[in-house]
Amino acid sequence: MDAKTTNTNTKPKRNPGGRPTLYNADMPARAYKLALLGLTDREIAKQLEINVDTLNRWKRKHPEFSAQLNAGKLEADANVAKSLYQRAVGYSHPEEKVFCNNGEIIRAETIKQYPPDTRAAALWLGVRRGAQWVQTTRQEITGPGGGPIQSISVSLDPHQALDNYLESIRRAALPEPAKALPDPNADDDDAVIDVEVVQTNSGDRSHESSV
Repeated sequence: MDAKTTNTNTKPKRNPGGRPTLYNADMPARAYKLALLGLTDREIAKQLEINVDTLNRWKRKHPEFSAQLNAGKLEADANVAKSLYQRAVGYSHPEEKVFCNNGEIIRAETIKQYPPDTRAAALWLGVRRGAQWVQTTRQEITGPGGGPIQSISVSLDPHQALDNYLESIRRAALPEPAKALPDPNADDDDAVIDVEVVQTNSGDRSHESSV
């Protein structure tokens, strides 16, 4: 009877998608460390040399990977929150100061004090108690009496504007009594008054008018 021959060469299992998976036992630990840096999922996927869709698939397929990823994010957020809280309320820590006195090194243990920071406190309360502490600025612009804004368009001929400007200069240079007299260019022809201002040697002014 012929001896049966067996083929010992076995092919490696392939990923159903046709490409070997990059996931291995080290991925959860790597994901945890990357999450501690405060990276987003897109940035973590880039560091793992995969796309975001693959990262999301790994989170669904590998519970240990998802757990480590979330743990890293939670710890990173907790560390930032702790630092922000300490900055808001103020804190202190031991510190060693080193002095040199006549060539002799002197070490002294001191306490470093950090006073409360109002900006950090406002940020903390804005996040934790937003409804009571978020500062908002509201500006309202209304017209007279609280009504709607009125838009007025004025069209002025440039030549007329120049004439008005020159007339204002001319009238400003006139003596005070002459300013109160009617405009010589008025439409009422019956009320035209010619005014002559005479300065005497004594400095007094006299006015002669004719209708």
